[in-house]
This record gives sequence, C-alpha cells and structure tokens, in this order.
Amino acid sequence: MGESPRTKTAEMTTKNGRTSRAALILAATALDATWRTILPGVVGTIVGIMADHALGVTPLLTITGLVLGIALSVSLIYRLFRGIKT
Repeated sequence: MGESPRTKTAEMTTKNGRTSRAALILAATALDATWRTILPGVVGTIVGIMADHALGVTPLLTITGLVLGIALSVSLIYRLFRGIKT
C-alpha cells in the first residue's frame, strides 16, 4: 500500500527537508504565548509572598500579586493576538 495522503497545509517541512517558515512562526508564537501566560502570575505571586512575609499580612499581598499577575497575563495575550495578522 502507498503512503497516506497529506495536505500541503499539514506539512511542516519542505521537499528538501528544511523546516517551513509557517512552522517556525507557529513555534515562535507558541513560545511567546507561553511566557506571557506563566511568567506574570508566577512573579506576582512570588513578590506577594515576599511582601507578606516582610509585612506580616498573609495572604493579602500574595492574592493581590496573583490577581495583578493574571491581569497582566490577560493583557499581554490580548496584545499578542491583536498583533497576529491572518
């Protein structure tokens, strides 16, 4: 039996074995979205924990840091998707 048919849009490499430009753009966008999603929440939480320990108001600043980090993540992801051209 022959190979299963493939569409051109599903292929990630060209005929000469090189990675296609679309695949590289997709990978770069996925990595960009990953740091924009994770980093602000983690940093906000860590800063909040440190401030809580310094001021003794546990868990007020931890929750505040987490909420601010999530809000920043939403803003960064929105800006990322707004900048993608279809």
